[in-house]
Amino acid sequence: MSGKSLIENGWFMEKNSQWPGQAFSLEVEEILVSKKSLYQDVLVFKSKNHGNVLVLDGVIQATEFDEYTYQEMLVFLALNSHPNPSKVLIIGGGDGGIAREVAKHPKVLSITQCEIDEVVVDVCKEHLKSMACSFDHPKMNLFIGDGFEYMKNHKNEFDIIISDISDPVGPAERLFSVEFYQLVHSALKEDGILSAQGESMFIHMELIKSLMEFCNNLFEKASYASTYVPTYPCGQIGFLLASKNKNTDFENPLTVFTEEEKESMKLRYYDEHLHKNAFVLPRFVKKKRAKKARESKRRKFESLFEDNPELRINLNVRDKPGRPRIEQNQPLLLETIVNIAMHGSASHEKQNSDVYRSIKTLDQLAEQLKMDGFTISRSGLYLRLLPKRSSPLEGQCHVSMVPVKLIRAQNDQHAKHIDGLFSYCYNKALGKVSFHVRNE
Repeated sequence: MSGKSLIENGWFMEKNSQWPGQAFSLEVEEILVSKKSLYQDVLVFKSKNHGNVLVLDGVIQATEFDEYTYQEMLVFLALNSHPNPSKVLIIGGGDGGIAREVAKHPKVLSITQCEIDEVVVDVCKEHLKSMACSFDHPKMNLFIGDGFEYMKNHKNEFDIIISDISDPVGPAERLFSVEFYQLVHSALKEDGILSAQGESMFIHMELIKSLMEFCNNLFEKASYASTYVPTYPCGQIGFLLASKNKNTDFENPLTVFTEEEKESMKLRYYDEHLHKNAFVLPRFVKKKRAKKARESKRRKFESLFEDNPELRINLNVRDKPGRPRIEQNQPLLLETIVNIAMHGSASHEKQNSDVYRSIKTLDQLAEQLKMDGFTISRSGLYLRLLPKRSSPLEGQCHVSMVPVKLIRAQNDQHAKHIDGLFSYCYNKALGKVSFHVRNE
């Protein structure tokens, strides 16, 4: 699909199978460039409110309105985490924005950029001059060609490698491969750092998890950061950072610019506070990362046990993770709950003691309590047993509330268990049940 075909009735419409069910539009004042290079469709248009806009294969790459948010964060999260980022390699970044920001850093002495599509460079030099001005910088060395081939011939050479590539389709697809990250690793010095475009956590979470898992295995340290870019899908983009130095602390920058330096560098978005906060991720991301980490750890242990079966026996590891029956694991627990329910109820309910004594599982107990008028309500991790009546019997202890600290079912296997309603306790020390009594 050509760039012009995406413009209808004066509006550019970005639609893509990578983020189905949504679209993003910008009003077009003038089409500046629409051509096809050897690798992709290239479109540049002047928008009404966002300045000039670069579009590759129908996807917005940069607008003059908000490009700096992405460029500054991708660059300075990495450069300011390295003690001496003197030699930098950029893969992609044909608009020149990344090189512009790298050139600002006082410790950078040399910049090499590999861009496979010369048409993108030429178009940006003409229509996105505020970004492409970097190509004339004295620190800059532009190489038109394949970044793969370039890295194969430059081992252990760079302090920082920045991968500024589009989404994993077309000519950029290889730059999300295992081979690419292995080449990056070999081209970096011993304490080198990679900073790569890391996709949106709202759209590409599975891809992000896979890349993070691989980088954690290949590099000594890996992390994921995030920032806002209004014209990117979902308004958010991530950054994958990886270091060959295990002591790298991405969240706390080694270099902190003074206010005077920020002004002289014309920084509009990045500062040390945004640097730290970029690594604070939403709960849903943390939970998915934790789950992925547990799965990875389990696979490593399984591989270890296959090589050394005696280790499994020595560590007393169960063949399959799962919840044991509570009446087997905690034999006094069921009896305690039954006694509380039986002796904390009204006098006519005590006559049902034989019924309660016949209970064998917590599921059966729950059903019997409901039949006898108890209410079983949930509160967080607690299951509370509330008695039928609130008025106590004279001279008797009456249970006002019995909080039982039990977790809900953890997975389908637990949920199907006969005791699934009360599922596995998360506290290993759960040997007795806490309850409150009132002596009237």
